[in-house]
Amino acid sequence: MNFAEYVLSTVVRDNELRESMLGDLREESVRYARRFGGSSAARWHLRQSLSIAVRYGVMRMLRRKPPIRWISIAAMEPEGPWWTGLTRDVLYARRAIVQRPLLSFTVVVTLALALAANSTTFSLMDALVLRPYRFAGVDRLVVATTEAQDASFFDRINVTAADFREWREQSSTVRNWAMYQWWDANLSGVDVPEQVPAFFVSPGFFELLGSRPIMGRAFTEGEAQPGQHHRVVLGHGLWARRFASDPNIVGTSVRLDGEPYEVVGVAPPGFTTPDGAELWAPIALTDQQWADRRNENFGIYGRLADGATVEQARAELTTIVDTQRRDNPESNARRYARLMSFTNGMADPGAGAFIGIWQGAALLLLLIACANIANLLMARGAERSSEYAMRLALGASRARIFTQTLIEGLLLSLIALIVSIPLLAIGLGLSRGSIPASVLRFVPGWSFIRIDIPLLLATALLGTVAMVAFSLLPAVQAMRSQVSDTLRQSGRSLTPGRNRQWVRSALAATQVALALALLFASTMSLDAADRTVNGVLGFDKRNVLVAQLNLPERNYSEAETRRRFITDVIDGMRGIPAVSEIGATSIIPNAFNNQSRRFFPEGQDLKEHEARFAQYRSADSGYFSAMKIPLMRGRPFDTSDRVDGQQVAIVSTSLARAYWGESDPIGKRFKLAIDGPWIMVVGVSGDVQHNWFVRQFETVYRPLSQTAPYSVAFAVRTVGDPNALAGDLRRAVSKVDADQPIASLAALDTLVEERAAGFAFIARALGVVGAIALVLSLMGIYSLMAFLTAQRTQEIGVRMALGAGKWQVIRATTKRALTITIAGSVIGAVLAFALGRAMQAMLFGLVATNMSQLIVLAVVLGTAALIAAYLPARRAAGIDPMSALRQP
Repeated sequence: MNFAEYVLSTVVRDNELRESMLGDLREESVRYARRFGGSSAARWHLRQSLSIAVRYGVMRMLRRKPPIRWISIAAMEPEGPWWTGLTRDVLYARRAIVQRPLLSFTVVVTLALALAANSTTFSLMDALVLRPYRFAGVDRLVVATTEAQDASFFDRINVTAADFREWREQSSTVRNWAMYQWWDANLSGVDVPEQVPAFFVSPGFFELLGSRPIMGRAFTEGEAQPGQHHRVVLGHGLWARRFASDPNIVGTSVRLDGEPYEVVGVAPPGFTTPDGAELWAPIALTDQQWADRRNENFGIYGRLADGATVEQARAELTTIVDTQRRDNPESNARRYARLMSFTNGMADPGAGAFIGIWQGAALLLLLIACANIANLLMARGAERSSEYAMRLALGASRARIFTQTLIEGLLLSLIALIVSIPLLAIGLGLSRGSIPASVLRFVPGWSFIRIDIPLLLATALLGTVAMVAFSLLPAVQAMRSQVSDTLRQSGRSLTPGRNRQWVRSALAATQVALALALLFASTMSLDAADRTVNGVLGFDKRNVLVAQLNLPERNYSEAETRRRFITDVIDGMRGIPAVSEIGATSIIPNAFNNQSRRFFPEGQDLKEHEARFAQYRSADSGYFSAMKIPLMRGRPFDTSDRVDGQQVAIVSTSLARAYWGESDPIGKRFKLAIDGPWIMVVGVSGDVQHNWFVRQFETVYRPLSQTAPYSVAFAVRTVGDPNALAGDLRRAVSKVDADQPIASLAALDTLVEERAAGFAFIARALGVVGAIALVLSLMGIYSLMAFLTAQRTQEIGVRMALGAGKWQVIRATTKRALTITIAGSVIGAVLAFALGRAMQAMLFGLVATNMSQLIVLAVVLGTAALIAAYLPARRAAGIDPMSALRQP
């Protein structure tokens, strides 16, 4: 057998054709041996090898039409189990992959990157949007609230106690209800005081959510009474972190907001509902508070009754709220019912839109990858046309060729799937590390971002679909091979058929179009993320240290006590040389909490529900200088702004323009409640971006000397690194009140970056996707032009022999690339513009469509594509005409 193969190898010089012949001979020899014995198979192998060598040699010398059939196939059906033929096809596909390592490597890496990108976004979508909560019975829970018809965003905590009580009494589609209220509690009496995420909840809260304490019990109805409510359930993480998992913790007392609370239970691990809570205490309202229809401070959960649906519960609640609106027009005129499933209601409001954009971009990247791979495999199929013709001549069916080509694609996708898993792990790790700890409590489902069986199955399914997508065209191409035409030309240089050229050109143009759309989307996102963090914020975020804290009502019930605390802390910091300015406010820009008030300008007879909201802040005069917020008109706050004097305010430029136009707002008056005192405008400040997500600039600043809020944020502008003064600020607070914890202590630029960390990460991820798409599209152009140039080697030699110059050859070979690039850029520009408008609508106006940016990207992409096409064209123009004409 070795002698026969040596002779055949000597005659057949083409590596691919020789390996194909030898492989087929070995396979048929094995089949022959099973039927007739080893010696007969050896004689058959020798006879066939010598016969093929003689006929092929004569064919090469005479350049005549070759025989239709190279090998006489043993006339028998394959024996053995049903998978024998499949095993042989897999071995053949493996051999074909190994023969072209560079091509196989390119295909595997391309597909692996696309699969990893799609699987990463799928994991994020599943964990943060589709299934952020995975406890039993979550599909029967609902979230209910009220909101204005023109509300931009869903506010879960927006229900009054009186409205909720009527819902609970009148609803039949919701079996159980629970109410909760925000409460960040100060934990003291421990080594280091700490502000703990906490909520007041109604009895039945834990039972409603199907999460009973692992130690102790939940709250009883009797504990929801004023004076009986000093009970608390500890979160499992807090119990382990601050109380060393004390098994005897139930029945002991902890100090919260300066008051003793009895520990009655410990929540199970992982239970942090809502919003990362680590403490829960019972809501205790007086009769007067239960009758209140103005303070919209509560969030509502419900469990559907047996047989009831979300749609039925929504319709019933709408009827109840409509009745409340008619019966209470003064307080409820702008309230409309909103009820949705627990998963949708508690999900991060921006996660779905942002991750959806990323998922769409990843799918487009997969399409680009499939088009690129299909182009490569079609070019490879054209090179293997002689092999396909040979196999058909040997007796293989076209269906067999089609199947084997698909199996080759399946093996490539399987290898890519294996390679994509470590890339997926890297992507998920970067995703988990991109969001700071201060934000994580507000992002449910973050712990479910991991590699698990459903994710692997989804990745495998996506890989299979991709395999079919990029293998189908090459498989059809292989199946349609014409035996006689291919063998007659005997590997001579061929220009591919027009149909195949058209298909490959269309695939390359598709890559250019999709790459341009992705580049535009990523550029818009990166630009928006940069504006969010480094754009016009209305203040200077550099060299500012910010401490945020909440003063407990028990210790600071008197307004004068709160003002004294603020003044004492500021006085304690003024003597430090590195402190250049210091001020205080109720809420720092980019904080997680917010305050707004209805605005009633003098001269407009507005009912309460007709008044618009404005951002509301308390601040002292030092705050504006510490933050470098410019004062456009009027004066800053000063010592004349006393509690018993004229109530004053500084308003933002946007608010002044919205209500008083171009007239001077100084001296104008307004109210912040329909029955509140008149407040006079004494100054106009520059606009400040308080929240990158909700861009409302109309703001009212009231002096701390007249308001004294419980929530306080100190802004300290420093000469050097602001973090170096963190210890000094802690000591200043501790000196005034040793039991007062600081909720957050960080540099202002860090707060701004952390607040937009999720958006910035998605923008960077889109940038990576766009860059990969650019590389793949350029690779597609290059591979197509390299293949076409190689196929036209003899044609180029003839042109040059007839006098064509180097640049004439380059122009002729790059003409197709220019057509592809122009067509792809035009289609891509249309797609990019449509994608930009869709992103504007989905991302709440954060991104902006910039046509000049699109034009620049199209020019850059087109130039890069032409350079990629120029390289093989230049190489083709440098060949020797005689050498090209002598090529077989």
